Amino acid sequence: MELKEELNLIGKIYREEEKEVWSIVPYKKIRDVIEDVFLSRINRISSISGYDNGKEIEVIYHFVKDNSLINIKVLVPKKLNKIETITDLFPGAFLLERELSEMLGIKIIGHPKPGKLFLPENWKGKPPLRKG
Repeated sequence: MELKEELNLIGKIYREEEKEVWSIVPYKKIRDVIEDVFLSRINRISSISGYDNGKEIEVIYHFVKDNSLINIKVLVPKKLNKIETITDLFPGAFLLERELSEMLGIKIIGHPKPGKLFLPENWKGKPPLRKG
């Protein structure tokens, strides 16, 4: 089964371009999706981006497969405000998750070394990219 077909089974492909696929998966399935589906086929994470849409935090994992980009979005409920680390699966996510946590205030469960990258350690203000 092709990766694209599997994405449709576990989530919803909402955008597709020549060398890019954008899918959204349920919050409770994101770790399983990355572990089960991607680890066997994708060997590199390119980036993790995030956006506070007012209701929840949109987290998008950007993976590279051959010459294509696979983008997986998950909506993190603000009341939960946490997501599991993927650094054990993709070590390249180490700094990306720290930045996500610092800028959007999401707790990364299981991260091996949480902490600030850009802001002072004693920062008391709200995360810079977080809405009200």
